[in-house]
Amino acid sequence: MNTKIIGKFGIAVALLSVFMLTVPNASSAASYSLGNFLILVDDQLVLKGAANVNCCEGASIPARSDLGSRNSIVLGGTAATNVPVGAPALKDVAVIAPNVKLGSFAHVSQVIYDAATGSYVASGSGIIQPNPGNLYNDLGNNPLNDTGSKDLPAFPVFPIITVGASDVVVPQNGNVNISPGSYRDLIVGAYGTVNFTTTGIYQFRRIVASTATAYSLVMQADNIQINVNDFVSLGEFGNINPTGRPGLSFYVAGMDGTYGGANKNAKGVARDSGTFPAAFQYAGDGVWNACLVFVKNGTANIKGHTLFATQWFGNSLQEISNLSLDLQSPGQACFILVGCPTL
Repeated sequence: MNTKIIGKFGIAVALLSVFMLTVPNASSAASYSLGNFLILVDDQLVLKGAANVNCCEGASIPARSDLGSRNSIVLGGTAATNVPVGAPALKDVAVIAPNVKLGSFAHVSQVIYDAATGSYVASGSGIIQPNPGNLYNDLGNNPLNDTGSKDLPAFPVFPIITVGASDVVVPQNGNVNISPGSYRDLIVGAYGTVNFTTTGIYQFRRIVASTATAYSLVMQADNIQINVNDFVSLGEFGNINPTGRPGLSFYVAGMDGTYGGANKNAKGVARDSGTFPAAFQYAGDGVWNACLVFVKNGTANIKGHTLFATQWFGNSLQEISNLSLDLQSPGQACFILVGCPTL
């Protein structure tokens, strides 16, 4: 079946759906909504600073900017980590996880943890905790969710990824155009530019642009979806969607791993099985414009100085330097492409 692209009507419906999910009527119970999470992960969310959540910046849809994990969130420890900027007076960003740990210089407005299954720990210097009445110890009974269920929202459906046989290689200082389709690896040399020419789905085994230069991934159309089976390695100073075309999304299926030495990313979060190179990394200090990044089975590594107006979903996410990064709502509905899987 051919890929279908939702047009203007579909975008309007998507925006209306987000609004309906985020603004319940007076007679309905409050419940967690996927559209309200700036970051939602299954395992670990680690922002040790410097990091800022810019509440209410850039959002043209009525969504919050909450941070959530089904396991644990660690904030602060290295430098100021403001969730949000203006905490604790500004209350529109919640930190939601069974286990929440605040380290030095963590500044938060609202925390929802679960005393029955997890813990809340604040230890260090310069911590700003929630004002009285904004620390809640029950994931199932609080102002954002009074359903009794402690489950955080399910992720969107993850696409089936079909990898092609041919690489796309952009030589140093080169410029290459590609159309929607299935490829093997996308390899971008120093100062290279790859132009994604048309709305649609682009599928790869790996994306490697690891040389720290002003390389560019240029979107020449709206609503481009990039599916990657193994890992994404985007080096420092890269320009990702520098013209700011809306609707760019990355779906990455791989787990953290070396992939035979091919994955040069910094290590992802520590797990019982060990610590391995992350499945996704953007090393910062360039231009970043993506609506959604969904790293299903691995860690997303992010680094400053960078503004990330992006929703992040997946297994884990961590900040990998003490360079300041900013996180805020993409201000757009991110689930616009609907792909039909091949059976």
